[in-house]
Amino acid sequence: EGDLMNEEKKVAIEVKDVCINYRILNSVSVQKSFLRKKVREEVFEAVKHVSFEVEEGFFLTILGPSGSGKTTLLKCICGIEYVENGKIFIGDTEITKMNEEQRKKYRRKNIGIVFQQYSLLPVLNVQENILLPLKFNRMKLDVEYYNKIVELLGLDKKLKERISSLSG
Repeated sequence: EGDLMNEEKKVAIEVKDVCINYRILNSVSVQKSFLRKKVREEVFEAVKHVSFEVEEGFFLTILGPSGSGKTTLLKCICGIEYVENGKIFIGDTEITKMNEEQRKKYRRKNIGIVFQQYSLLPVLNVQENILLPLKFNRMKLDVEYYNKIVELLGLDKKLKERISSLSG
């Protein structure tokens, strides 16, 4: 069980449904802090010594109050934020050894991110938004895999709809 504590010592990360199989994600003592300029330039430790593993076929649930470091941890895991200490492996690839450009290229080819504030292009329909990263990377569509994922997410009947017509 991973643990990330906020200043009130409330649990912010809860790992569920993990079993031994092929490790797809491993975090070892990850740390990330920010300088709070509004509060006399004090250092805020958003992620403090977080360690966990996620095996293939299982989900990681990150729970906690606002400001406890959940989004920061996710940004570190996918390489948007760098970590000050610790290691993050996706499969056998250590992303914490990569520079920003390498992390960006790795993320574009290997990681799918759905942000809380969607980051979708409203002028495109659902299908166009899904396929946009493939176009940027000049990658060929795996139609079978695409159809499986779209159906799994319940988007198969909404592919031609504009993003603005969808509900949250």
